[in-house]
Amino acid sequence: EGKWYWRVKAIDSANNESVSGDWNLNIDTTLPTVPQPLTPFAGSYILNRTPTFSWEPSVDASPLIYALELSQDQFQTITFPKTTSATSYTLSGIEPELLADGTWYWRVVARDAANNIAQPSEIRVLIVMATPPSTSELSNPISGTYLNDNTPAFSWSASTGSEPITYILEIDDSVAFSSIDVKIDGLSKTSYTLIQPLPDKKWHWRITAVDFFNRKSTSLVWSFIIDTTLPSVPVLLSPSANVYTSN
Repeated sequence: EGKWYWRVKAIDSANNESVSGDWNLNIDTTLPTVPQPLTPFAGSYILNRTPTFSWEPSVDASPLIYALELSQDQFQTITFPKTTSATSYTLSGIEPELLADGTWYWRVVARDAANNIAQPSEIRVLIVMATPPSTSELSNPISGTYLNDNTPAFSWSASTGSEPITYILEIDDSVAFSSIDVKIDGLSKTSYTLIQPLPDKKWHWRITAVDFFNRKSTSLVWSFIIDTTLPSVPVLLSPSANVYTSN
């Protein structure tokens, strides 16, 4: 192994010689050392679709190219590979679209300039959880409803995502929720009945779903009007009391 120089000499019958220029070649039959994965760490939860993978470089006498390989079935099939001369790679472009939520396996393979291919690195496992919780749909009180109860019951649909999922109920007299009057957080169920009564007026409410990783999705805003004031007693006018009439 090593660097070698070669040339060709032409000699005719009169013993005249012509010599080519010198060329060189490198003989390398040694495999690169196995690269060592660094990040993401084994068992990491990845909350986006553009993670950066990094590894310790292989050792070799010639320049190296690395193939980053990802698979969901322990390399029976390979969703990527991506090649780079660097010791890190960040998914970009359309690549994040291929990184679905779920369990992924990754490894790195080094190849030198003589096309000697190292044994693959150890396999690392990561869990992609890039999807935030789904948005809850509000159920009751229906938007625009008049209520004669100062402690109404609220209900909404369950959110899906990285469990456990909890909910935040917010109520405000401003549709912009600029100064939230009621905030109940940490709800584990999809319904809640107020304990402290609300004053009579128009109110707005919404639900925020919060997943295990503290990612949030907020619902649409609905409104309701609380009116517990009895209407005034009507005054009878005509016909007068105790009147006889033939009409």
